[in-house]
Amino acid sequence: MGNALAAGYANTAGDVIDFNVTYGIAGATVGLDYMTASNIIDSAYTIWGGYHIGKFDAKVCFENVSFESNTILTGNAPEDHEVITFYGSYKAADNLKISLEFRDAETGAVKGGAPNLFKNSAVTGAGEGMTTTLKATATF
Repeated sequence: MGNALAAGYANTAGDVIDFNVTYGIAGATVGLDYMTASNIIDSAYTIWGGYHIGKFDAKVCFENVSFESNTILTGNAPEDHEVITFYGSYKAADNLKISLEFRDAETGAVKGGAPNLFKNSAVTGAGEGMTTTLKATATF
């Protein structure tokens, strides 16, 4: 069978466009990241915003990836991926930050014969479903 990544399809990302824009004022920051790679991705973008006040940070992020219908993964072009993330943190001490993150990821079905190829996969980096993470980070 050989390598599915190289079986008659381009072995490179193709022409790549990648840029980001950020703007911040008075504790608030917003941004847009955009990328396209002609052999793999029609478009991928992230729209995010955050606010910092005192010991608190709050952020929201929306991500979308629309794959090329004829990807380097032969016959297995995935549908769009959408992820929304809400994040909040509190600086409890000079060396301790407590954060809570809620992430809801929806990965589309796969066109072709591999229904779970991109579900919770390192290939795309987007696991499906909802996750909540509580984390305490200490620095020494």
